[in-house]
Amino acid sequence: MECNFKTFKRRFRISSEKQALQEVDNLLESIAGFPYWVNKIKIIQQQVFNHEPAWEDLFPDCIFYQGKLILKFIYAGEHLINCKPSPLVTAQWDKIISNQPQDIKLKNYPDYVKLLVESPKHLTSEEILDPCSFLNKFYRKRSAIQWAKRWNQFREYATFTYSICEGDEGEYLEDFEYFLKLVEAIYLIHLSQKYIPLANS
Repeated sequence: MECNFKTFKRRFRISSEKQALQEVDNLLESIAGFPYWVNKIKIIQQQVFNHEPAWEDLFPDCIFYQGKLILKFIYAGEHLINCKPSPLVTAQWDKIISNQPQDIKLKNYPDYVKLLVESPKHLTSEEILDPCSFLNKFYRKRSAIQWAKRWNQFREYATFTYSICEGDEGEYLEDFEYFLKLVEAIYLIHLSQKYIPLANS
């Protein structure tokens, strides 16, 4: 299985910011919405910690299809580090964080309720307003290739009939939190690119 996972790394590498934005748009708009990807990471996380894999949750899609597509987020994020949200987008998220829904007017966003439901749950308030700051932190901790290798390890560990992480729970939890935050940060950058301009009034 590990040899199979290794082949996925080259397949999903990304070479530019433009390609990264295209891949992210495909992941979040054509394949599935933002909560879907967060849920897949959580399923893998749960199975890494479990002693008995829930095969009906893991195979075939979660491990082999959606699981490998998470690699695209890892490689895309590396090229989005300098893709800052516009001040208008930042102002809207600031109002969401401050719970001022009456002041939020998203000109091009079709479903405001959906936006609130899909708001990030793992990023800090500061990271929501500046998702690139988290991306910088993410790739300082490990390179994209090292993160891809880590994710492939987690996908493999999820299939083990024992918990691989006993004694290393803190490190494993932190890495899964980083993966969840990665998807959230990329989602925010995606929204910033897709739903500009926002209405001022």
